[in-house]
Amino acid sequence: FGIRDAWNLSVTRAAWRDAALWRGVQVKAPRGHFWADPFLRQHAGRTYCFVEDYVYATNRAHISVLDITTADVRCLGVALREGFHLSFPFLFEYGGKLYMSPEASESAQIRIYQCDEFPLRWSLHSVAIDRVSAADSMFFEHGGRWWLLTSIDRSGLNDHCSELCLFHADNPLAGEWTAHPCNPLCIDTDMGRNAGLIMDGGRIFRAAQRQGFDQYGEGLTLFEITRLDRLAYTERKVTDIQHDYLRRSIGSHHISTAGNITVVDVKTHRFAP
Repeated sequence: FGIRDAWNLSVTRAAWRDAALWRGVQVKAPRGHFWADPFLRQHAGRTYCFVEDYVYATNRAHISVLDITTADVRCLGVALREGFHLSFPFLFEYGGKLYMSPEASESAQIRIYQCDEFPLRWSLHSVAIDRVSAADSMFFEHGGRWWLLTSIDRSGLNDHCSELCLFHADNPLAGEWTAHPCNPLCIDTDMGRNAGLIMDGGRIFRAAQRQGFDQYGEGLTLFEITRLDRLAYTERKVTDIQHDYLRRSIGSHHISTAGNITVVDVKTHRFAP
């Protein structure tokens, strides 16, 4: 019947600790597309949202940028497009410059792009790890080192939902990452795939996807990282984030927050070409 999974965004105008997600306003992509994996970025007093922009006609996505104003949400255009699928546009700063590491598992690389002109001009800077099937990578600094959390498919079955792995380096751009001795940190479909990162007052919160029976992206769980060094990694569960606070929702698998705005993605069904 042409019914497909679709992801919409839900925008709540509150910081993540105070966000009543049931009050969120749903934002839908144009016909023939869906928007998922939102990452918020504040720049020059404005709030931007980088998203996976999936096109049903090609079964592939690129990265687009939305402008979130006090009145509405509008698409500014395409930030990054490749000959392979892109999603999860994780953003980080290093040396005063902005970088993006989107999910690009079809390329068998964890790629890093530099921002040439914010928000729509980006170019490939370097490859963090080559010859790896990895998804939803997140880069951040802690304790004087850089850390990379990513989900790796070692089975060759395109399964990026189970095994969470950790790497560390002095420089996130040099391509010299050392695997953590605890890898894989977990083998669990309820915590093995990243769903966002929240840095709050020196505390680090990792959002993880929860997969259901025959259901990708059923919900979210928030973990606080309690120990992170070259020898150990521990985290504690903080809360589950359910999806059923919004009408017709059947799943949710990503959260991002910046200032007084929090965005999650919401899974629904729709008729699609």
